[in-house]
Amino acid sequence: MTRTFKCTGCKERYDSSIEVIKNGTSRFHSKQCRLDYARQKVRDAREKQANRQKKLKQQKQNSPSKLIKLADTLFSRYIRYRDSLKTTWTLERCKCITCWKVYDTKKIHNWHFASRRFYQTRWLEKNCNAQCYMCNVWLWWEQYKHWQKIDEMYWEGTAEQIMQIAKWMQKLDKEELQQTIENIKIRLKEYE
Repeated sequence: MTRTFKCTGCKERYDSSIEVIKNGTSRFHSKQCRLDYARQKVRDAREKQANRQKKLKQQKQNSPSKLIKLADTLFSRYIRYRDSLKTTWTLERCKCITCWKVYDTKKIHNWHFASRRFYQTRWLEKNCNAQCYMCNVWLWWEQYKHWQKIDEMYWEGTAEQIMQIAKWMQKLDKEELQQTIENIKIRLKEYE
């Protein structure tokens, strides 16, 4: 006794006997069709996994932490270029704001008067200056010298004003971070 079936792999109709139906092998009309179907399933699964990973990667690139890191990198470069032109008139060398030693621009740090944890002043130009590793990392406790330097550079009371701004609590969203990055890129174009 035979019966007509539709092949799962190639979608063609074929006749099969009752014994084949009982064995459970009636989904395909040939071994080649079964192999092609299995290979296609594997390809589809791999493609689906690749698309999922690609989507996750795109979401991670637009995550707030990635945007903050990008903004920090660009802003640090901008501050180092700005201060190197102010102090040495070249982009290769820069003077530290506190010890006035000259260093390579790539080896100098972007120093924040109010800590980086305060987003209100994290990318504020008056809050940031180029500083050497020794002054930035090892002499961090000499905050009063930095206070005096900022007041000398701008005007009396600037450091106090920066500290008051830093205390404002605000949560950043992605649009604000992207706008900040665009503004920093525009400022960086002046030096590159």
